Amino acid sequence: MNKSVQGAFGAVTIDGKIWNQIALRPIIPIGKVSLALDIVFYIDQDGNIHDDEWDFSSGEKSKNSIIDKVYYIRYGKRWDPFYFQIGALDNVTMGHGILVNNYSNTMLYPQVRKVGMEAKFQAFGLNFYGFTNDFKENLG
Repeated sequence: MNKSVQGAFGAVTIDGKIWNQIALRPIIPIGKVSLALDIVFYIDQDGNIHDDEWDFSSGEKSKNSIIDKVYYIRYGKRWDPFYFQIGALDNVTMGHGILVNNYSNTMLYPQVRKVGMEAKFQAFGLNFYGFTNDFKENLG
């Protein structure tokens, strides 16, 4: 198992207000599946925590808070015969960089959280590859 934890701290702007950010992003491998979590705390200058990310006051808000903690779910690696990643997409490249080069759907993160998908599979001696930047925007 190749467990890892990434972290970050710094300042972000949410709804026009500057917040200090403390973030941990553990990656949990379970066989060929990897789950990357996004555990973030935003603290203002008065020590108040931005609680939108931790709102469990109703069923809908609890569901959204839990979903927002998942950065991505991945099966396999890009070079495997079958691979997919759902959630945040970083460094998507198609056509050796001629069609798409280092695309990311996290440029406006954390204000805009996109749930994209990158997938690859092999069939009939051919490689099939594609991605969508955001299911919420593109599928309905």
